[in-house]
This record gives sequence, C-alpha cells and structure tokens, in this order.
Amino acid sequence: MDIRRINNIDIDEVKWNQVIKEAYNSTPYGYAWYLNAVCDNWDALIINDYEVVLPLPFVTKFGFKLYTQPILSQQLGPFSKEAISENTIHLLFNNLPVSPWRLNLNLSTEITVPKTHSFLNPVKRINQVIDLDQSMEEIEFKFNRSVRRNLKTGLENLGPLESLNDPKEVTEFYKNILKDKVNLDREAYKRTLTLFKVAAENNMAQFYQIRHKKSGLPVCKGAVILDDKRVINLFSTSLKTKDAKGAATIYIYLLLQKFQSEKKVFDFEGSNIPEINKFFTSFGAETTYYYSIDKMHPLLKLVYKAKVYLRTRKIKG
Repeated sequence: MDIRRINNIDIDEVKWNQVIKEAYNSTPYGYAWYLNAVCDNWDALIINDYEVVLPLPFVTKFGFKLYTQPILSQQLGPFSKEAISENTIHLLFNNLPVSPWRLNLNLSTEITVPKTHSFLNPVKRINQVIDLDQSMEEIEFKFNRSVRRNLKTGLENLGPLESLNDPKEVTEFYKNILKDKVNLDREAYKRTLTLFKVAAENNMAQFYQIRHKKSGLPVCKGAVILDDKRVINLFSTSLKTKDAKGAATIYIYLLLQKFQSEKKVFDFEGSNIPEINKFFTSFGAETTYYYSIDKMHPLLKLVYKAKVYLRTRKIKG
C-alpha cells in the first residue's frame, strides 16, 4: 500500500469528499469544507488513490506545528469505504507526524489504538446515540422517569419546534446567556458561525428554537448537523429561568419526534462529564466509545496549566 502525507491545499477535494460520503464510518466532521471551517490548516494521510484518508488538523505557534483536535469535531477517522484492517491501522499510526510538541486527535468509534502506540496516551471517550429507525413509542419507552416528568409539564408550556433561517440567532443566543459567566473566545464564535453557514450551504445544517407559549420568548435554540447516516445535536443552549424549566428536555424530545423513523441515528455527541452523560442517558441513549490520543511535550503541558489557572482566576475575579 502506498501512503503519503500532504497538506490540505494539495488534496483532490472531489475524491476526498467522495470517500467521506461513502465511508462505512462516515461523519460530517471529515468533509473538506467542514475542516476548512473549523481550522486554519490541516494535513492528511492518504492511502493509495483516496482508499483511506485521515485528516490531521494543526496550528502553528512559534514556528512549531501542534496537531490538535478542532472545535465542533468529535471524531476524525480514519475514513474508508470498507472496514479498515489491522495492518492498515498500523500503517497509519506508523506514519503519524512525530511532533515534539503535540499530537492530539479523536479517532472514529470503530478504531482502536495499537498497543505499539500506547505512548500516544489513548483515552476512551463516551458518545451516546439513539436509533431513529423505530417508532416514537419505542423511543419513548426507554425514557426514564425524569424525562417523562419534564415532558408532562414542559409540553404544556413550551414549543413547538420552530425552524430558524439565520444561524447567527443561535450563536448570539448562546453568547448572551453566557457572556457574564465565561471568558468568551471570539475566534471560536467566528468559526462556529462560519461552520453553520457553510454546512447550511451544503444542505447539512438546520437551526431550531422553542418558545415559552405564554410569553412568546425563545427559551432554547440549537443547531443540528446531518448527513445520510446521522443527526448530530451539535450545539444547543437554553435559558436558566423559571419559564425555561425543562427546555433542554423538550428541545431534544421535539428533535427526536421530528427525525423519528429516518434510517439514521440521533447523535448526542456524548460526554465524559457525569451530569451531561446522565442527561443524555435519561433518553435511553446507547453508549458507544471512541479513542482520543494526546501526546504533549512537558513544557507545553506547563503552559496549558498556567493558562487554565489564569483563566480561572479571571472568571472568579
């Protein structure tokens, strides 16, 4: 097998996007337009004539390449039309860039890290999905008591699910809710909005909101990314007011109701954070796993720890 590493400006985007579309483990995160929206630069490992591809996003700081997982991109392959053999996995891992500073990448659910590469510090991460190819009654049967209780009261006060045309309504809603609580990253918001616009242009994004029925005020807004195989609950947030009680639950429920019966999965983009994990599991979501690798130079670790410490002090202050 022939393998090469090239920069994204040199790839054949038609061939690249075709293998992503037809991959057995296809996800929207792998499309060239998606990667171009969420990161400035990316390399790629390509086997033969685009039979297997693996994107490698990076940033350059002080002249050094840092391969890092970009925002809003849970899993990045490798992607292939056929299931990837163990020999191919070894070939890919043996050709990963040996960066002295950082190599951080989230792999697809089906990919495991070879024992020969345990030095890449693989960590098992959680995702949660619901099969949409079933009746709404079958989906609701798996809801726990908390979800059922919230639906009973919430549906009387909240809804219905309304489509939004402008993705900026979603990002601005999020920004206004959190502006006094976190240090907002302007670059991250810019990239998020860019992604939403580009995904919509490619007919792979939809934007929604729900309102409080009496006041008419929006209480929850979000964005989903979707392809032939999945509906990804990529981005959503709700008000923390009395009128918005249960809004997150109602929003998820109405999305499930909208896309139910399609031959896809509803992808929560699960979390290792216990509270978020518990919320997604309350809908009867199935837990799947993927691996994240992260090898970082010791000096860079100290820099990151210092940044987190200073950010925490600024928020508390």
